[in-house]
Amino acid sequence: MSMSIDRAQVRFSLIVVGLVVAFAAGLWGPTYWQIRRIHRQIAQAESDLGIKRGRTDGLAMLAHEVEQLRREIAGTSKTIPAHADLAEVLRELSTQIEAEKLTSQGISTPAGVTADDHAEMPVQLSVRGPSTAVFALVRRVENLPRLIQFDSIRIQRDDKSPNQVQANMKLTTYYGTQEGSRS
Repeated sequence: MSMSIDRAQVRFSLIVVGLVVAFAAGLWGPTYWQIRRIHRQIAQAESDLGIKRGRTDGLAMLAHEVEQLRREIAGTSKTIPAHADLAEVLRELSTQIEAEKLTSQGISTPAGVTADDHAEMPVQLSVRGPSTAVFALVRRVENLPRLIQFDSIRIQRDDKSPNQVQANMKLTTYYGTQEGSRS
């Protein structure tokens, strides 16, 4: 039993394939060309505006970081006093320095900066003692209930005493200037 395809069957098959191609081209073709045209218009508009693709990728990361900071602020026990109490800050720092048996070589308070709802009070400390005591002082100050930020810490080996270091620290403490202060 041999199968042979006659001319009518070939012609019918070609007609069906032709109709399917014509139908597909008629239905999908215009949509395909319209999509390509829109993509070109978008690319041209981005070019005109100077927008680069992926430029907003960092916004999601930034939003996540802001949310983390908000959670940390809400969960902190640190306070920002409603008024400047320089004497109290200096007394507390001196107490912490004495508790670690460090020799204080100086505490100074340069001019502060005032914003709309808070003020920054800079403090500079200079202490001398064992490095472990200096690091313990940093830990103690960071654990104070008042919000204090270390801006810089410079530690050098003390040439006069081999087991001692000289530490110069710059820190900032904050206080409120309006009703919005946390206390």
